[in-house]
Amino acid sequence: MKSLCGCVCLVGGALLLSAPSLFAQECTVADIKVLKKADPNYPKRARERGIEGYVALEFSIGVDGKAKDVKVVESEPTGTFDRAGMRAVMKTRFQTCMVDSEPVEIAKAYLKFHFKL
Repeated sequence: MKSLCGCVCLVGGALLLSAPSLFAQECTVADIKVLKKADPNYPKRARERGIEGYVALEFSIGVDGKAKDVKVVESEPTGTFDRAGMRAVMKTRFQTCMVDSEPVEIAKAYLKFHFKL
C-alpha cells in the first residue's frame, strides 16, 4: 500500500489537494472525490438551546475510501459538535486516486462542519 503525504481539505463539498511536488505529478484534485457525503445531525441539546458553532476534523483516507484515525483539531463551543462531526466523516466515502494502478492512502485530510440554525 502506498501512502500520499499530502493534505486534502474539504470545504463545502469541494476538495482541495496540497501535496509535495513528487505526488502532484501523480495525483490531482480530480482524482479524489466524495462518493457518498454524510451530513452531520444537529445535536438535539444544541438545537434546543440555539447554539451554533463548528467542528474541524483531521483524518486519513484509507485505500478503501473510508476515513480513519479521526480526531478533533478545533471546535466551538468545545465538545458540542464533536461527536456529530466525527460520525458524519466516518459515514462519508471517498474515491482515492490511483498510483501505478494501486489505490493510494491519503495521509491527512481536513474537514470542517459548520452548524447554523
